Amino acid sequence: MAQTYIDTRFSGTIQRGFDVNGIPVIPDRIKFNNGFVCAQSGSQDELGEKLDEIVLMILEYGLHTDYGNSHTVAGMTFNQN
Repeated sequence: MAQTYIDTRFSGTIQRGFDVNGIPVIPDRIKFNNGFVCAQSGSQDELGEKLDEIVLMILEYGLHTDYGNSHTVAGMTFNQN
């Protein structure tokens, strides 16, 4: 779950696993506006903090409102911001 305000919450599905070295990996994906917010961490608390920060940057600071530079590779346009 990501939370920006007391009454604004977004939830997703946590999947737990391990990398090739046996270290815990917890990825999460939250449906947000017209896309997804994704993060990965080794602990659920750290994952929650990362998701909170990403959602806050999108809502409060306009992350992704400036498309920055774009480059075309193999006929596909990639935006870098």
